[in-house]
Amino acid sequence: MVTNFSCVRKELKSYLETNPLESWLKSRLPQGFEPFYASIDIRDAEYKLAPVDANLYPAGFNNICSEDLESSVEILRPLLIRHFGKIPKKIGILPELHTRNPFYVDNLYELRQIFRRLGCETEIGWWDPKMYQKHFVLHTSDHRELSVYPFWKVDRKLHFLPFEPEFILLNNDFSSGYPPELLELEQPLEPSPQLGWHTRKKSDFFENYNTLAQELAEKAGLDPWHLQIQTKLVSNISFEEKKGLEQVAEAAELILGQMRKQYEMRKLSEEPSVFIKSNSGTYGMGILKIESGEKLLNLNRRERNKMAVGKNHLVTHEVIIQEGIPTRFKIDGVYAEPVIYLLGQNLMGGFLRKNPERGRLDNLNSKGMVFEKLCISDLRNSVERDLELELVYGTIAQLSCAAMTLEIEKLLTPSRKKNYLGSAHEERSM
Repeated sequence: MVTNFSCVRKELKSYLETNPLESWLKSRLPQGFEPFYASIDIRDAEYKLAPVDANLYPAGFNNICSEDLESSVEILRPLLIRHFGKIPKKIGILPELHTRNPFYVDNLYELRQIFRRLGCETEIGWWDPKMYQKHFVLHTSDHRELSVYPFWKVDRKLHFLPFEPEFILLNNDFSSGYPPELLELEQPLEPSPQLGWHTRKKSDFFENYNTLAQELAEKAGLDPWHLQIQTKLVSNISFEEKKGLEQVAEAAELILGQMRKQYEMRKLSEEPSVFIKSNSGTYGMGILKIESGEKLLNLNRRERNKMAVGKNHLVTHEVIIQEGIPTRFKIDGVYAEPVIYLLGQNLMGGFLRKNPERGRLDNLNSKGMVFEKLCISDLRNSVERDLELELVYGTIAQLSCAAMTLEIEKLLTPSRKKNYLGSAHEERSM
């Protein structure tokens, strides 16, 4: 069994050259449930490589390098045909309600451009039944204008002023729950609003991911530890009432003890730590790093309040305890981590998230973060070392996307499963 990570890269590359990852995933996964798009936060410690978050409604397209945004057309074209049997001519994008954030507006601008490069007429909509008004103009961080139009529903279709969209791209995870009006539309809407953090669980994602990572590692003759991330679920807790924190502390101590044994066996000098994360949520909220279970039991009021609620003030009742993976990246003295974007199962781009206020073991998706381009096109056309980086990051990103495919297949109701890949899906499968 290979144990050195430089050897892991070499062995993984050798295995995938004769056993393409895509072929194995196709044989392993339920067909017709791939995410339309996704972003994967990855931690690379040199000796271990794994995802630490996976988003089905990704923002941040403005942080992807221009070369990758332009070349995404070649990935988008077959993706649309695969999902809908054709390339929709008219597309509406339904965003988050905090659209006035100029950096999120940057994201929407670039997301719209991805479809426009393919020749699709694409505009930004807005769902809020209380806001039946004419379009208004948002501004990007560099003062470009972006028109936004209110959606309304007639029978089983969404309309807005520019046109009747043939396809609606959702860029809103509706963490507090989705509007029922968005279900049973005649138009395809992806990703389904049923897949937001009101329904998804991080524990399900990491369980799926670790299973796939182990299967792949064993097929390639590798030590699965290098590609997995130890994760444990604890339910029925309340940080505000200090309910269930003893169980969280016990689980943390269990994982910390197992990490120490692994580090000792592998002669690693790391000091283990774990992250406590809300089992549902995004934006890096509801995350706490600890080095001992005792620290969790001695949280002050401010720390408990931080963990008690997540996005949209949703109360935390479940957490995962997850091994902390340090980042080996340091750019101009600042620690960073890669974030990879996919369209379907295909890599389209990414960036390095940097945070001058955080250390190599901290949560970098927090206040103070900045971004640096990480061009997939550069990785593909650079030296052998970078080709290895594309291989290992691409493998982790695609395994993560596959794990989300298993989530989607499990979470969607029967009616949504039937039409998940667009209203033409059933006809194409007959």
